Amino acid sequence: MTKVIRSEELYNRTPKPPQLLALCVRYWLDYKLTGDVKQLNKANHRLITDIDWSVETQFCTAFLSIELELYDNALEILERLGGFRNYFKGNNPVAYGAYLFLQALLDARSGKDRTAVKHFKLLFDFSQKAMPNPVYALMLGWLRSEGVGGNNTPAWEYLSRSYAQGGRSAFLFERVYRCLAADGIISLSAGSGGKLLIAFINWSISQRIDAGAILDAYMGTILAVADDDPEILEAIYEAYPDERILTGICLKYISRSDYSETAYRYYHDAETKQLEVPMLQQTLMRSAFQGNREEVGRYTMEQFLKSGFEESEERIKAYVYHVMLTSKRMRDFIPEYSNDILAFAAYCIESGLTGRYYNSIYKYFIENENEHAQTHVEKATDALLNDIFTYKVTVSDPNIRHIWVIEKEKRQIPSYEVDDCETAVKATSESFSYVCFSDGVKHIIDEKIKISKMKILNRLILVCCTCFI
Repeated sequence: MTKVIRSEELYNRTPKPPQLLALCVRYWLDYKLTGDVKQLNKANHRLITDIDWSVETQFCTAFLSIELELYDNALEILERLGGFRNYFKGNNPVAYGAYLFLQALLDARSGKDRTAVKHFKLLFDFSQKAMPNPVYALMLGWLRSEGVGGNNTPAWEYLSRSYAQGGRSAFLFERVYRCLAADGIISLSAGSGGKLLIAFINWSISQRIDAGAILDAYMGTILAVADDDPEILEAIYEAYPDERILTGICLKYISRSDYSETAYRYYHDAETKQLEVPMLQQTLMRSAFQGNREEVGRYTMEQFLKSGFEESEERIKAYVYHVMLTSKRMRDFIPEYSNDILAFAAYCIESGLTGRYYNSIYKYFIENENEHAQTHVEKATDALLNDIFTYKVTVSDPNIRHIWVIEKEKRQIPSYEVDDCETAVKATSESFSYVCFSDGVKHIIDEKIKISKMKILNRLILVCCTCFI
């Protein structure tokens, strides 16, 4: 109804034939979708009273009269238009096709099957000779959907042909709706027929039509079409959160090794719904790592650990062990992987690897080490103590790309690059002075930065200090 009101407002601002025809189509579509015949009467009344005679309005009035079962009115209009049919045929081929279509539709609705077939064949023959136009295939498909004979080509094939030729009208999608909602399943391929199905689903979403039953009946075709154009599933999933569609979306992203924010949302949704998707847990864990997220499910952690790590995945291994060591839900994994964590910690210490994830591993190493050399413990302690004097700096202005840090205790002024509004600053305390610059250190930007301590537990500081006693 909202779209009807908008069409009325548009026509009231610009009361011209094109706007009137658009309004009448909106009235008609609302009638077809809701069954409210008042909308059809509104359209008919507008055409009769608002606009002077024209070919387009006469065709539209004849069509609405057929829909309203005012067959005598429709016949009178078509007889009047029939005097111009030779002119239409030579100068306005689409109008001639529309004339034949309305004659066939009127015959079919009036029970005159033979003459309906006659006009269908005339329309078909004419469409073969005329310049290609999606309107001809739409009209032929419409008549076939009404049961008009003439050949054995099914309605869906004509409608698909119309769509392939560029047809996108409300008339096309309304007819598609009738065909798909009818009893029996249409055999669709992932080609033009499948693409029309997807286009219809998207159209139904825009029109707020509940096409859930159609979606369920043709799910196999929808997923097959998505193999060629995977992005189409996401819009459909927003309107119809079907688990099969979600599985298809996840498989698409997994096949691309996509660890983006968008992909993570779907992985996480699938994990929450406990869907069986190949490689879901492994991909979800890597996606969580890429996004610096530390909330992962136990089952995901378990399956990821079973799959093992690649030799080159040092950082993700550090991330996984960090989550295991810091999450209460994951602590029961620690005994089984304790030796692996300690061995990995020793390797990281020797390699000089530092960072928040490594800090958790070093803390565990210091508290549980009983085989490695004292030098490993001292190096781990040094790494942790180094981060005790590291502060996380956050800015709100994305134009800030550099920060100079000024401390009375230091003669040099270090510069830190800001990435995604964050950087890590080494300072003796959080009371340091600073200057913010734009890219290339060209302009000073006045900004009040947010300074926070890196997440090092007090107990960890105590552990580090006891190593020197």
